[in-house]
This record gives sequence, structure tokens and C-alpha cells, in this order.
Amino acid sequence: MANHKSALKRIRQNEKRRLRNKAVRTRLRSQRNKFERAEHVLSVMERAVASNYMKEFNNTLSADSRFEAAAEAFTAGDRARAVEIFQTIAADSFREAQSELMHAASKGVIPRARASRKTSRLALRLDAFNARAEAFKSEL
Repeated sequence: MANHKSALKRIRQNEKRRLRNKAVRTRLRSQRNKFERAEHVLSVMERAVASNYMKEFNNTLSADSRFEAAAEAFTAGDRARAVEIFQTIAADSFREAQSELMHAASKGVIPRARASRKTSRLALRLDAFNARAEAFKSEL
């Protein structure tokens, strides 16, 4: 344990920063997971339509409240509308993740280069997601 006043202050400051940084990193992971969840649901929907196995798809949708409108559209037979809702959810998740990444970089939690790299990779995944969704819509 430190004996000097300045060392004790440094320990207190480090602990505050550690907790604040931990919260920011947790939000970063949560935003990334929301985006990945939309990707996963689209692939489950593709499999459900291809194999006519709707139980897995319904279970996947019921796990997340953001997908309620898509589930209603899908069960009503408007599959193209459900895919559009997934695209909107993915785009919103991307914007939120990008915002969190830049915020974390501006606060020094992660380096700016890492934030830019992760944003770029998420953007590529969003483009691929939209391409898959458009291809899936054209098949319907």
C-alpha cells in the first residue's frame, strides 16, 4: 500500500477511471452484440424460409423485443416488410455502435485508430448484411 499522499490520490483516481472505462467497454460490446443479433436473425429467417422450419425462427424472434414488428409482418405473410425492418434495425445498431466507438475514443478508453478500424469493419458487415437482405427479398 502506498504511503505518500500523492500515491494514495493516484490510486483513487485510477480506480475511478478503471470503473468508468469498464462501463464504456461494456456499452461497446452491447452495441456490437445488437448488430450481430440482427445479422443472426436474418440468417435464421433465410433458413426458416428455405426449410419451412418456422419454430426456430419464432423462438429467435421472441428473444428480442426489437423484432416484434418484424415478427408480426413475417407471420402476416409480408416477408419483404420483415426484411426491411431487419435492415432498419441493423442500420440503427450500426449508428449506435459507431457513436459509442467514437465516444470511447474521444474519452481515451480506446485508441482512435482502433475505433476507426472497428467502425470500418462494422460498415463492411452492414453493407454485406444489406446485400444479403436485398438478395433474400428478391427471392421472395
